[in-house]
Amino acid sequence: MRHLKKALTHSRSESEALGKAGLEQAKRRSGHPTDPRYTDRYHGPDDMSKKDGKLAEWEAKGSKNDLTPLWNEQDV
Repeated sequence: MRHLKKALTHSRSESEALGKAGLEQAKRRSGHPTDPRYTDRYHGPDDMSKKDGKLAEWEAKGSKNDLTPLWNEQDV
């Protein structure tokens, strides 16, 4: 819940908040905590995580319109 509040309070628009909320949920489910060295900036990745000694760059997308999924849930 704390991560969702952070996403909603530090966003510049509703669609950005939606994207960041989804990003936080995906990171939590996959066990990727934010790397403590990461600083959120307007330009650049939306987050960086470190798991098993490897860095991962995260990019979130949100929109007020319908988005086309990159995959079908039946394919997973």
